[in-house]
Amino acid sequence: MSTDTRRTKTTRKAARQEKARRHASAAARRRTITRLLFAGGAALIVALLAVVWLTRTDTEPGDAQALSTLQTADKHSLAISPADPKTVFFGHHGGIKKSTDGGRSWRDLDINQDAMGMAVSPKDPNRIYIAGHDVFAASSDGGKSWQPVTTNLPGTDIHGFAMAPSDPKHLYALEARSGLFESRDGGTTWRALPGQAPQGVMAIAVVPGRPETLLAGTMGQGVVRSTDGGRTWSSGEGSLPGGSMSFATSPGSPGLVYSASSSGGYRSDDSGASWRSAGLEGVQVALVATAATNPKIIQAVDADGRVYRSKDGGTGWGGS
Repeated sequence: MSTDTRRTKTTRKAARQEKARRHASAAARRRTITRLLFAGGAALIVALLAVVWLTRTDTEPGDAQALSTLQTADKHSLAISPADPKTVFFGHHGGIKKSTDGGRSWRDLDINQDAMGMAVSPKDPNRIYIAGHDVFAASSDGGKSWQPVTTNLPGTDIHGFAMAPSDPKHLYALEARSGLFESRDGGTTWRALPGQAPQGVMAIAVVPGRPETLLAGTMGQGVVRSTDGGRTWSSGEGSLPGGSMSFATSPGSPGLVYSASSSGGYRSDDSGASWRSAGLEGVQVALVATAATNPKIIQAVDADGRVYRSKDGGTGWGGS
């Protein structure tokens, strides 16, 4: 073999080796870039998820989380025990359910009567009243047993029922066929109030610290208010959007009233003259209750039976 031929083969071999080295180097660079891009993408995804999580938990305290769902055909009444804010009573057409863990779990009480209205005495937590379609009954043992209350009411088709926060013997009842009545002895003796009672009443509340101021949630007129103990009523400018089927008050908070509404929860700090949001925006709230010992604790049930709880007056509804 000539010297020129050997030189040519050596040159070609070196060229092939250099080409292979360049390919290997390029492949290594591509693998490095791919690893970096993958790691960077994963880090970016993690960072974005962290931002979303922090945004939801830190800047959206009103994001509601349901604790449970009540499987009943209707939702009539709700009350929190003055003895323990985690003890909650829920009334429906077929009876009463009780929760001892703030609404996470429920059990049926031994009663199958309609609990359209409910009130627990702030001075005696064992004293509970229920009122509804052809029922007016009371329990003196925290709901373990129930007895009909003997009264002079002309009927017991009671569509609105309320207890004065400062006096558990001061009661109001809207009897569907006969009008609005008032009792000062715990429901035994009633007197009819003069004047025309609101039509289509579904809920009544006595404003804390204002025993002559009553609110009524109606089916046709929205929220109406009386400042003379139920003798006269007016709608005024304080009407809630969507009306109200449930009110909640706390004895130690004069002028404070919470209300359920088809557009969320609302609160009034001026005896129902004006209202502002109390969270659950966009939720069709059916029932609301507040604790007698702490008005910042609110329980709510929506139209689908979902149960919510707030510990800060409606700013957040995380259920803790």
